[in-house]
Amino acid sequence: MNLIFYGCWADYEEDGWLIICEKKGQYYTQEGGHSVMDESEERLGFESITEKEALELMVEWAEHEDDDPTTIEEILKEHTS
Repeated sequence: MNLIFYGCWADYEEDGWLIICEKKGQYYTQEGGHSVMDESEERLGFESITEKEALELMVEWAEHEDDDPTTIEEILKEHTS
């Protein structure tokens, strides 16, 4: 599976992230984050999406894109272990 996009956001109390991967022409997304209201870390499983949906998500998240390789490596390590 190839990572094609990673975006994240954070404010004072909460954060969220999105990854989009591709494998053999099929796209997948996974979202997660921390919510203060329910004091939990939520991670949703990989969901199959279309190429159009992947592009729409990338455009939507682009202003929040985090291109720090350390952060990306940490996310991938956590989800591939």
